[in-house]
Amino acid sequence: MIRQRIKNIILLIIPILLLWSACKKYEEGPLISFRSTKKRLGEHYSATAILINNDIYEDIALWGNINFDQASAKVTLSSVWPTFYDTLRRNSEWLTGTFHLNRNLMTLSFDTLSCHSVISPVYFGPFSQTVSSEWTIRRLSMKDMVIECDYNQDHYRIYLDLWR
Repeated sequence: MIRQRIKNIILLIIPILLLWSACKKYEEGPLISFRSTKKRLGEHYSATAILINNDIYEDIALWGNINFDQASAKVTLSSVWPTFYDTLRRNSEWLTGTFHLNRNLMTLSFDTLSCHSVISPVYFGPFSQTVSSEWTIRRLSMKDMVIECDYNQDHYRIYLDLWR
């Protein structure tokens, strides 16, 4: 009788623990989500706001898009408004590199300057060639992401919206 109760309790606790471990919580995100971090990470994001040391830089927020290819772990920064030259070449990519997810941390490593534009893109802080930076994911939902990073004594906070 006691063994049966113990088995029932264990059978009840195991699914609860599995569901709880699937819920990734972020400081500003949804309280409960049954999708893993990788499942919630979208492919194409556009920057909507960038704060550097709590000052908003709207002009920098217009710099571009971040694209994540989960199959190859490739990350690409590209131009929102490619120049005529970029359009002719069909390449508006600025920087490429790799990314790695680990729960609420994302490591971005940019290693290749792929800009073919006559007008060079705006590079700043952790978004430069040969820079590897670790970002804390503050919010990751099915529609947006907020990431933060400390780099060279500056604090960066970027708001990204998912393209549909």
